[in-house]
Amino acid sequence: MLDEIMDQNCWANETLLEFCKKLTPEQLATDATGTFGRLGDTLRHTVLADAGYLYRLGIAVTDANPYESEQSIEDLIEIVERCREGWKKFFASEVEAAPLEREFGGSRWEIQPAVVVTQAIHHGAHHRAEACVNLTLMGLQPPGLQAWEWAADTGRMKNMGPSS
Repeated sequence: MLDEIMDQNCWANETLLEFCKKLTPEQLATDATGTFGRLGDTLRHTVLADAGYLYRLGIAVTDANPYESEQSIEDLIEIVERCREGWKKFFASEVEAAPLEREFGGSRWEIQPAVVVTQAIHHGAHHRAEACVNLTLMGLQPPGLQAWEWAADTGRMKNMGPSS
């Protein structure tokens, strides 16, 4: 079931990016006070962080440090697709319960894999919500990114007709 939850996370990222493909460079450069920053930067951060979480779990989905170059919306969509495959691979493997050892902010940490997965889910939802605030402040109606839209879009939820 966790692979399905991460599929929703990737679907929401991809849906938001597809919506934002039609935006102008000026719109992608808009900044809403109280959010991560410019819309384009928020999108980039959301996707690249997801790739980073996979990397921490031992699955590389980018060839180099993606923060070293700029990515177009199309590039980000491609990274999301690789993340989707990376999450499938992660959940299909025999994940050991042993904690990970990683470096953050100059310190070494022992982290349970579930913490990284949980962070990936919450991080994506948080920044997608910020991006939607930015879109709303531009007068645009953001796409629905909740589990209900994902379920309907991917056939996991079907209208059975009126109730009896």
